[in-house]
Amino acid sequence: MSIHKSQGMTLDCVEISLGGVFETGQAYVALSHGKSLKTLRVKGFDPSRVQANKDMLEYYRNIRHIKRATHCGPV
Repeated sequence: MSIHKSQGMTLDCVEISLGGVFETGQAYVALSHGKSLKTLRVKGFDPSRVQANKDMLEYYRNIRHIKRATHCGPV
């Protein structure tokens, strides 16, 4: 099953090959379908291929900045 086909599913047991990820957030989508780390197996992991969306990184940087400025919880 492809990462895109599994979107929206929660699976009891997941074996994921991350060697072919090509889009930002794709590894996160794949990893987030498992119910437990105990039943998750990752194959073909290459950290250089895992990418975060630049807009999302900026969004979270801004949240941290706002929390620091307003003292609204942990940063």
